[in-house]
Amino acid sequence: MKLKSLHVLFIGPAGSGKSTLTASFGKWLEENIGLKVAYINLDPGCAFTPFKPDFDIREFFTVDQIMRDEMLGPNGAMIKAAELMEKNVKEIIGRISMIEADIKLVDTPGQMEIFVFRPSGPKIAEALCKKGPALAVYIIDPYFARTATGLAIAASLSIATQLRLDIPTIAIINKADILGKKSIEKYFTDPEYLRKA
Repeated sequence: MKLKSLHVLFIGPAGSGKSTLTASFGKWLEENIGLKVAYINLDPGCAFTPFKPDFDIREFFTVDQIMRDEMLGPNGAMIKAAELMEKNVKEIIGRISMIEADIKLVDTPGQMEIFVFRPSGPKIAEALCKKGPALAVYIIDPYFARTATGLAIAASLSIATQLRLDIPTIAIINKADILGKKSIEKYFTDPEYLRKA
C-alpha cells in the first residue's frame, strides 16, 4: 500500500525566505534522502520561483492580471486572488492531488495574512489534510528575532497560524546565521530572561 504524500506549507511574512527555503529544502530532500519532491506555488503575485512548480496557481490567475482586469491596486488584487483561490479550491486540490510525490512542498503567498487570515488558507489546508498529512512551517524573519518583543510577536503569529489552519505548525528562524546565537538560545531556554527582556 502506497503511503499518502506529506504536504508541507511554508508560511511567513513577506521577505522571510519562503520560496528560497522551499527550493533549498526540496533539493536537500531529493539529494540526501532520495525523496520524490513536488513543488506547489500558491503565490499568484510572484514574478518567478527558484524551483520548477509541479502546480502553479499562476496558471489560473496572477496578481498583475487581476490588477489590470479589475482595476485594483496590488493589495486589493491579492485579496481578490485569495477569494479566487477559495472559489476554486476543489479544482486546485484536485490538480495537486494528482501529482505523485513522497512530499509536496507548498510555497504560500508572500503576504501571509492574506493566506492565513482569509478563508482560502484554512480551506486549502483542510482539503490537503483529506489527501494526506499536512503541516506548516512558520518562518520567523531574523529581523523579528533580534529583540525579545519581536520574537514574542513572531511566536504569537506562529500560534495564530496553527489555530487558523488547524494543522501542526513548526516555527523556525530563517537566516539564523546572521543573528547572535547566544541571545536567541537564551530566549528559548530561559523564560525569565525572555520575560525581563
